[in-house]
Amino acid sequence: MRTHYHFIHLPHHHNRLSLLYLVATLRTFIFGFFSLFLPILVFQHFLIVGEKGALIITIIFFLLHALFHLLTITLTVKIASKYGLKTTFFLGQLILLLLFILLIRQDYFWGAVVFGLASSLWWFSYHYCFIELSTHKRLGKEVGTVQALGIIATIVAPLVGGLFLNLGNELSFYGAGIVLIVISLIFILFFKQVEKINSVSFEDIKNEAKKMPRDFIAFIGGGAEEIIYTVAWPLMLFYVLKNLLVLAEFSTLVLFLAALAYYVTGIFLDHINKEKLEKIGILSVSTSWLGKAIFQTPLTLSIFDTLHKVLSSFFVLPLMVIAYDHADKNRQRYIAFREVGWKLGNIAALIIFSLIVLFNLPFWLIFFAAALFSTLPAQIKR
Repeated sequence: MRTHYHFIHLPHHHNRLSLLYLVATLRTFIFGFFSLFLPILVFQHFLIVGEKGALIITIIFFLLHALFHLLTITLTVKIASKYGLKTTFFLGQLILLLLFILLIRQDYFWGAVVFGLASSLWWFSYHYCFIELSTHKRLGKEVGTVQALGIIATIVAPLVGGLFLNLGNELSFYGAGIVLIVISLIFILFFKQVEKINSVSFEDIKNEAKKMPRDFIAFIGGGAEEIIYTVAWPLMLFYVLKNLLVLAEFSTLVLFLAALAYYVTGIFLDHINKEKLEKIGILSVSTSWLGKAIFQTPLTLSIFDTLHKVLSSFFVLPLMVIAYDHADKNRQRYIAFREVGWKLGNIAALIIFSLIVLFNLPFWLIFFAAALFSTLPAQIKR
């Protein structure tokens, strides 16, 4: 008998994981559609208070997002324990719909709060389900595949989003995002419920951090590097390129190579030493940030961002696979612990960025901070 899975022909033998691939890829497309431009949209909206004030407000927006993600992680696990992960998946996307509505209304304070809650619900559910459904011996390939699919999804998204915004049509930009979210909600309805899990407290997370301090440091470093790439890097590109469509084209060009790199790296990851590969990734990512700090022409930024996007597969995938291995014994507690560490990294980097802006220090100093933070994942051990 044919089921709905036959219409979702993705590269994996496991139907439930294929459906997770699909929903994750669609969500990544949604984020590719607007996340590159979100820091710039917030910044431009508040330019009325001056560039410095607009930068500070943009940083506060993402600080609130990270803070509410962190504070609501135990609530997310509690909802999952009572109603199941399918519910938290659905709520995460439904609340993301509310985020787009708030952004249309330019209500950025509540937008940041809602964004944090949506992220908490989504990412805990996603990581738990991925570990639940994946095959241990093929974990590297499976993680690499879903990451590559996500990158492919974002190849077109920034160009479409940049075209909308360059034409001055923010309403159509957000409207398209809302349509995509509704489609993803429909697919989530096909999810089978994962068995109910136990609740997690902040005391449990604290004990996990004491037990696995190296992992905690690694997650702080990964979260800090990620948020600098999410917030500071697009703002820097916008200053240099001065055009949203050109920014989208710039970001799109290197994604083809990055998608291939993630897929190939994922395949090899199951058969090679993950820690050695991660050291190469750490060196590459750190070098790319140093290059961005020192050389700031369109050509050099393009070169170093290509290095970052392509070789970050050596940085991201080993950290993710090792973390999934470590999570296998007490899944919900470890994932909550990972999310808290990651968000603390976000917050630390954003505080540093805000100090750089407040004291009128050179913008590129935040890239030196990113280079330093990117070395911390070397702490995690298999």
